[in-house]
Amino acid sequence: MLRTVEELDTPEGYKAELIRGKIVVSLWSKLR
Repeated sequence: MLRTVEELDTPEGYKAELIRGKIVVSLWSKLR
């Protein structure tokens, strides 16, 4: 989980993280 600060500061990177998080949460909910 090592990420550079510049990567997290970019809107594209932030949006990608949000989308990835939503996908993980949705998949986790289906598995439970």
